Amino acid sequence: MAGFFYGPRTTQFSCLVNKRASFIMTKDPAVLFYTSDFLSGTSFYTYEERGQYITLLCQQHQKGGIPEKHILSVCGSKENIVFKQFSKGKDGFFYNERMRSESEKRYNFVKSRKDNLMGSHKGELMENENEDENKDKRFRKPTLKQVKEYCKDIKSKTDPEVFFDNYESSGWIKANGQKVKNWKATIRTWDKRGSPDQAKTAAGSSVMDQSKTNEYLESLSK
Repeated sequence: MAGFFYGPRTTQFSCLVNKRASFIMTKDPAVLFYTSDFLSGTSFYTYEERGQYITLLCQQHQKGGIPEKHILSVCGSKENIVFKQFSKGKDGFFYNERMRSESEKRYNFVKSRKDNLMGSHKGELMENENEDENKDKRFRKPTLKQVKEYCKDIKSKTDPEVFFDNYESSGWIKANGQKVKNWKATIRTWDKRGSPDQAKTAAGSSVMDQSKTNEYLESLSK
């Protein structure tokens, strides 16, 4: 085969109606063509033979195998140097092996890129699903009914209405300035440590007791 080179093209395998296997390329409007390689490979061809060669290559690229009747109508005879660049396949059609080989390589390349692209879209889909899942895990403030039911279920000592009103008024922000992430866990914490209101009351009582003690000591000094 002459040493020319043509650019790879997107192709696809197809089985013809008469069940002959044939490598069919999509009807692309253009093809990469390296002119220097083609000219060096056909340096001893006449201009007419070059025209025949490029015509048959383009037809194979677009339609697949070439019928013998057609290739002879272009070349004129089997002795034509161009005719010898095409070999008869098992399906009875003629192919330029270099064109078929390069087309197959291109097909595999395009397919791999397509698979990679589909894979990236799948990755984006998974990422979106993960984002949705994370959104689902974000804090959702409970209703008073939910708080009452949970307190009842765990036999909590916390007053559900006090708990609900406390955080509803603060926008579900804790005393330390952090947002409530798990209201059920917060209820359990109240059970263990007491509510902030209880702590404030205890602190207030301590101050009042100290004040009374100071007043008593002052009265004794008079």
